[in-house]
This record gives sequence, C-alpha cells and structure tokens, in this order.
Amino acid sequence: MCSPGIVLIFVNIALYAFCFQMQTPVQPKLLRELGVDESALGQMQAVFGVFQTLGTLLSGTLMDMYGTRGLLVLNFVSSAVCYGMYYVAPDAWWLYAAQVPTLLQHGMLASRTYLSVHANSDQQRETLLGMTRFAYGAGMMVGPALGGWLADSVDLRAPAGLAAVGSLVSCASVVLLDDGTPPGSATRTEAAPSADAKPPLSVASVLGQMRSAAAKAWAVPALRGVLFIRFVGMLAASLAYRALPIVAKSQFGMEATGLGAFMSFSAAVGAATQVAVVGGLPAMRSAARRAKAEGKPAPFWALSDTSVVLTGLVIVFGGFLLLGAATETAQLYVAVAVMVLGPVLVDVILSGRIASLATDKGFANSVDMAGGSVLRSIAAPYLSAWLVSTFGFASVGHSAAVLVAVAVAAVLSGAVALESPEPAERPKEA
Repeated sequence: MCSPGIVLIFVNIALYAFCFQMQTPVQPKLLRELGVDESALGQMQAVFGVFQTLGTLLSGTLMDMYGTRGLLVLNFVSSAVCYGMYYVAPDAWWLYAAQVPTLLQHGMLASRTYLSVHANSDQQRETLLGMTRFAYGAGMMVGPALGGWLADSVDLRAPAGLAAVGSLVSCASVVLLDDGTPPGSATRTEAAPSADAKPPLSVASVLGQMRSAAAKAWAVPALRGVLFIRFVGMLAASLAYRALPIVAKSQFGMEATGLGAFMSFSAAVGAATQVAVVGGLPAMRSAARRAKAEGKPAPFWALSDTSVVLTGLVIVFGGFLLLGAATETAQLYVAVAVMVLGPVLVDVILSGRIASLATDKGFANSVDMAGGSVLRSIAAPYLSAWLVSTFGFASVGHSAAVLVAVAVAAVLSGAVALESPEPAERPKEA
C-alpha cells in the first residue's frame, strides 16, 4: 500500500509532465510568431540543456544534504516563472531568458529520489521507479494534444498560461509533503539517525559532499557500466525525438494539432506498456533471483536483468530502423510505437540498478539525469539537425540504431554487468 506522500508524488509527476509537454508542439509556431526561424528551437533547447545540467548536479547534492521537499517547491516555482515568461514574451529573447529558471526545474529528479529513499525493498523500488514513466506518460498523453489544440483554436499563449497555473497548484501541494528524509543524510542512507544535524549550507560543504559522492560512485564498476548503457541509449533516442517535431512538419505536413496528437499517441503507447511491464516484470525477475540463490534452474517464464535489457534494446533497434525507412505518416506512427516499447523494458532495470548500487542516491540520480540533459538538450539537437541537413531524415534512425548496437555489444561481451548485485557488491553505507 502506497503512502499518501508517494501518491502525491505520482500525481505531481503527471501534472509536471502535462505542463511541460503542452509547450512542445507550440514552440515552433511561437518562434515563428516572434519572427525567428524554427531552427532556433535547437539553440533554445541547448540553452535549456546547459542550465538543466548545472542545476541537476547541484540539486542532487543538495537533496543528499537537506531532503527532497525543498527542491520540489523550488522546481514548481521555477516552472511557473518559466511558463509565465513564455506567456508574456514580447520577443524571442524572452524565450531564451525563460530557460534561466530551469536551473532549479528538476521535478523528476526530486520525485525519483524521494521514491528511491522511501521504498521498502529493491523490488518495490524498481516498481515505484518504473511507475514514474507511467505517471509522466499520463501527463504527456494529454499535454501535447491539449497544448496543440489550445494554440490553434484558442490562443497561442494559452498553453503557457495554463502550465503556469498548474505549476503553482503543484507547489502548494508539495509544501504539505512529509519529506521523511532526515536532514544531513536525506538520501545518502535509508536509516539515518534522527539526531544527525543538518550541515551548514556553504560552497565548501556542497562541493565537499559532491566530491565524496562522486568518489564513491566511481568506485563501483557496475554503476559505471549501467550509466554507460543508459547514456548510449539516451543519445540514440534523443537523436530521433529531437528531429521529429521539425521533420514531422516539413516532411509529413503536421501542424501544431497534428504534432500534439502524434506525441500524445506515443505517450499513450508508453503508458500502456509501462502498466504491463511494471505489473508483471518484477515478479518474473524475483523468481529468477530466487532460483539462482537456491541453485535451481529458473522457470521458463522467469527473466534475468540481462535478458530484459537485451530484449528492450533489440526492440528499440528495430524501431529506429523503421523510423529510418518511414515515408508516410502511418509508418511514422508504427516506428514510434516500437521505439517507445523498448526503452520501457530497459529503464525498469537500469533505474533500479542505479538506485540500488548508489550510496548517495540523490547524486547518482542527478548524474543520470544530468547526462541525459546534456545528450537530449545539447548534443542531440545539433547532431540530429546536422544529420537531417547533410544526409536526410533517414540517417537519424540509422545512426540511432548503430548506437543501440554498441550498447548490445557491450552487454553481450560482458563489459557491462546487469544482474542484480550480491550483497558484497553493494557499496557500504557511510
């Protein structure tokens, strides 16, 4: 049975995704209204990525020191300011300036860290972290479609105004959240002494905590391998998804409403897959672990971590090949549906492994998300734009497929170990 705090976290993940994703189909049209070419969208995403990367590393360390509730409040206040600036922007420079508050916009990081700390077991942690994709997908199912419709039928700025209000509602709700993570040890351990004093906030204390967490994370080879697979997969997916909004319009004729419906479709597929995977996968994997511990052959339906990740990677590899071959809108829908299915399987395993291997969970989650931010918002926009302009849209899908093949090779060669760690492998708590 989930606590009220965990339920509140999931509700706010959905609302956070709803507000954020409402802007996606609107941004190209908003840039045109402000007299800027759509190619500036990649530059704006890169600015967003810089602030997200810096803020993620800082936020993860602060959570390890002080807890998650404060960061959630800052996240939703920052979101409201960002969307408010979108709403009133008189020129394109305001859109760039609106990326500055995103330095503290880390709702998923805080939510995932809260769930990592409050889980009672590795299996529950994997289930809760897996359900974050479902909660985010629930918001994403509605956000793009509604945002596109509001922009075309009501007012171009309406999605930003609604998102600002929604963010303030979330802020008011998390103020009442029972943090439950003791100050001074918030996410570093799950059973910290209540008398642990809150450390003083200073540049030296933050940098010291960051150095300590980085050293402990680097000392775990399995964690390094998991992050490698994670980042390669993120880069592959980001290449495809960053190219889609512009290519969907230029090659498939989608306007804001059509693009919003397309993105909502992909979110619906992801959410449905998430329910099926999180509902059955943990039990299958637990059976495999028990059989291994008892020295018995696993049941035919039991799945190891490695087999789940490889299955997900092979599926997404096929999706990228289909994307590269798509010439009609229906084919694009099929390709994206397959592309969404694979990462759900991979994420369930890798998220749980990162949380179980890391001692400082806030820092480990921040490295995971900061790396993703660099790849999604800085590297991928420019690389995907270069691929499209130089080799055509098909090259994006083919390049993403090559990256996935690298990840598959790393797993098959044994260079990356994905099985759940034995107790001796786990980093010792401080």
